[in-house]
Amino acid sequence: MLPYLRLDLIQWPRRYYPDHLAFCILLRGLAYPERWNSMMNDFGRSQSYLCSVTRDVVLHLVRRYGDKLKFDYRRLALATLLRYAGIVEKKCRHPNV
Repeated sequence: MLPYLRLDLIQWPRRYYPDHLAFCILLRGLAYPERWNSMMNDFGRSQSYLCSVTRDVVLHLVRRYGDKLKFDYRRLALATLLRYAGIVEKKCRHPNV
């Protein structure tokens, strides 16, 4: 997955070069919102470093994939979502169908 995100294209304005660590920092922050102290302990980096890297990765992903992140009202309308839920429910009840 990392090669497709093209994190190597990020221009790190504060001379940070976190490489693959940048995505780990982002995922950790998104997976479990928490105080910075535990992330600072786990990654061995300052709060300003973690904030900066997170911001730069998010901005990169929005610039690169922003058009795909927009909510699609046509595909994600209530009727469509209910239909998807019904299909998933049916598949769970009858896994071989």
